Amino acid sequence: MEMTYQNTLLKVTAILLIVFAVLGLVSAGMISMDVQKELGGSSSGFTSMIMEIAMEDPSFAAQAGIDDPEQFYELMQDEEFQSVMGGVFAVISAVMILFAAIAAIPRAIAGIMGLSRSSRPEKSGFFMAWGIVLLILGVIGMLFSGGVFSFNGLVSLVGGVVLPILYLVGSSQQKKAYLAGLSAAQGAGINYAAMPAGSSPKAPPAAPEAPQQPENKGPEF
Repeated sequence: MEMTYQNTLLKVTAILLIVFAVLGLVSAGMISMDVQKELGGSSSGFTSMIMEIAMEDPSFAAQAGIDDPEQFYELMQDEEFQSVMGGVFAVISAVMILFAAIAAIPRAIAGIMGLSRSSRPEKSGFFMAWGIVLLILGVIGMLFSGGVFSFNGLVSLVGGVVLPILYLVGSSQQKKAYLAGLSAAQGAGINYAAMPAGSSPKAPPAAPEAPQQPENKGPEF
């Protein structure tokens, strides 16, 4: 009277959401390292970059509120100033990783919880809700991903847009399976709500037809 239900699309998508949650953290770490690399790995790289700009544009120091170029160079080389800038860059890196973690948490939750619910037709609403939430967050994240053709952009596109859309498609499949199972249960007189998770009823086999009795034609003369 029962058959096991499993939505392969939702199960695979849930696993990929967990994977892309981890990749999101990796991507944030790579971006943070690139920023540090561009700045020479420390605040001294930043000061060197600023000093190069000041040498190419004599008015740069004046725009920063410093009239004497020598005073500007002394400020850039000051150990206390470089220490402060080093702390600023450390905070920027930490914030980048923090935002990546915040973006990864919903994906991880939706993926972990979705694994067990992929075999339960009555949980279509779960995938519908999470698909919409993740899609909204993914579209917002794409605005700050730095381009689709970068590693971070690819992670944002797949993890934040493609996978949530697959959740919405799988939700529609689950709803159809639930309604079909409910209809079959009602036809077979089964309490659908009391059935084990991951099961879906199927109609009982039709009763065999009774053998036809030979027609009584009466005595032959």
